[in-house]
Parts: sequence; C-alpha cells; structure tokens
Amino acid sequence: MGVCKVGNKYYIDFYVDGRRVRKAVGSKRDAENALAAVKADILRREYRFKRESRISFEDFAERYLEYGKINKKRSWQRDRWSIENLNSHFKGKLFSKITPMPLSQ
Repeated sequence: MGVCKVGNKYYIDFYVDGRRVRKAVGSKRDAENALAAVKADILRREYRFKRESRISFEDFAERYLEYGKINKKRSWQRDRWSIENLNSHFKGKLFSKITPMPLSQ
C-alpha cells in the first residue's frame, strides 16, 4: 500500500482480496488521506469493488475452451486437459474469488 506520483498526478496503490487497485487522487495530502480511509475500510471489511464478476470457474472455462476451438488454438487439447484437472479444485467457485492464496496452501 502506498502513495506514488506519476507525472503531475498522485495515485494510491493497494491490494484487496488479492486484487491490485490503483486510483488517481488530487494532491499528495488527498492521496494520503484517501489511502488511510481505504485501509480503515479494508480492516472493517467494508471496502467493496464497484462490480464483481458473477461467472463461475466452470462457465469461464467453457467459454475459454469454446473460443480456443473456434479460433483453432494450437494448445486447445492441452488447455482442455488442464481445465479438467483444475475443475476438480475450483468447481462451484466464482472466478472472481479465486486468488493466489488458496493455490499455495
């Protein structure tokens, strides 16, 4: 988490639920205040993303494989095999809720 300056704009940079968020904010003081407010919201579990993907892993995988097959993707067979193996672990989970954390456990 932090404040950084790019060009003449200040940005806040933080992670929530494994997702990186960067937002432009006015002055350095505004950015520091905004970051403090975001940290407090995260600690209270009140920070919300504007929209959350409601697609399940299975639906995403099906669309991905369909795209690969239609576009004659060379790795389609390997992708299909990989997804079949991943499906046993991620079946029933929302795609937006899959983060690196469960993978390392």
